[in-house]
Amino acid sequence: MATVTDARQLTEELITENRDGLLAFFLGKGLQRADAEDLAQGVFVRAVQWVQGDNKPLHNPKAWLWTTAKNLLIDYWKHREVQRKTFEETPHIDRSVTSTSSNDLFLNSRTVEMVRNGVNSLSPLRRAVVVSWMEGFTQKEIAAKMSLSQRTVQRRLIAVCQQLREQIQNSHSE
Repeated sequence: MATVTDARQLTEELITENRDGLLAFFLGKGLQRADAEDLAQGVFVRAVQWVQGDNKPLHNPKAWLWTTAKNLLIDYWKHREVQRKTFEETPHIDRSVTSTSSNDLFLNSRTVEMVRNGVNSLSPLRRAVVVSWMEGFTQKEIAAKMSLSQRTVQRRLIAVCQQLREQIQNSHSE
């Protein structure tokens, strides 16, 4: 039976031998370099977690590593789709119109006011997450700052954006 030291050494070798290949794989799928590096890091974090956990030994660590990489890529694309739908779809705003008529300015200031009121009505924790995000912090930075998982931060942002979008759409239909 392999010892913990052997498992760690195997993990280090696996990471060293496959880092460039994983980066090339992710870059070949059209990801930006930073995203490719994040996903490769995610694969390696899972490898370390596997070794540290009480898991069965891997019969083919390299196959496990590449399967994990493919699964992370699928998750990445799913999350991108959710983000696209949540943050980019705003049917009440016509991005092709660049008019600054008084009516447009009124509607925009009204929308800003609705967003401000919506954010102010959030629970303190959700408000802190949203305000941090609006200030330019990444989800990862917010998660670290607030001792939350990155996934929790992402879920809260998505829920708040959906809630605010519904409030704005409802007020425009009145």
